[in-house]
Amino acid sequence: MLSIQTFEQFGKTLFAIATDYPVVAMKTIDQVTTTAVKSIKGNAPVDTGNMQRQVSKESPSLNSKRVVAKAPYSIYVDKGHRTRQGRGRAPNYRPKQGGISFVPANPFFSSVIDQIKNGLLKQALHDNMQAVLNRKPPAYSEIRISKTTGKKYRVYKRKDSVRGRLGGRSTTRGF
Repeated sequence: MLSIQTFEQFGKTLFAIATDYPVVAMKTIDQVTTTAVKSIKGNAPVDTGNMQRQVSKESPSLNSKRVVAKAPYSIYVDKGHRTRQGRGRAPNYRPKQGGISFVPANPFFSSVIDQIKNGLLKQALHDNMQAVLNRKPPAYSEIRISKTTGKKYRVYKRKDSVRGRLGGRSTTRGF
């Protein structure tokens, strides 16, 4: 749990929430929709594999994601459907003996959507936001003053990605 001891820390926390929330929210939605697509594909019944292949994630706009099953018959598999079991008019029509008149639902799509509604999205957003609030600011090695403009700037040391220790490369940020 996040603990705040001073008003300055409280202000920094509020600033972090205000600036990072839109990015964290979209990252979370992207993670949840990717997980949903994998779960739906895993739960989908497979005969030819067509319905499973046609489950995908779309981005209709910059701030939204959508999970779709493009196979035209996927809604009937997910919700169940009636079959024609009755009065055929063809000359040699005979209904199947012991045939079923209703195919039960196989909720491969709606069960995953129910999981998202029942707290998966909220929990993922909470976890990602806690990670943002608990991260430590990057360490910087020194503060320098520009000779040309007179402005102060910090020189940050980044970790060397190959060796996992502080390398000689640095980046700068102004105040």
